[in-house]
Amino acid sequence: MDTRMSASSGVGSMNYRIMCTSDSDCDTPWEYCGIRAKASSSYCISPAYGMSHAWAPASIREK
Repeated sequence: MDTRMSASSGVGSMNYRIMCTSDSDCDTPWEYCGIRAKASSSYCISPAYGMSHAWAPASIREK
């Protein structure tokens, strides 16, 4: 369930963004690598997206 939530409206849906394994892979200092627990890579995202795209519920479920 958590993976499907991420793929539809969370960091997993950002597949058009830069792929990353750490914050240093991201282009700008205000983007971060949004790696989920137990994942080895993800996508660079702005922390502002988290508040407006329902990522907070997904992160709560992950813990």
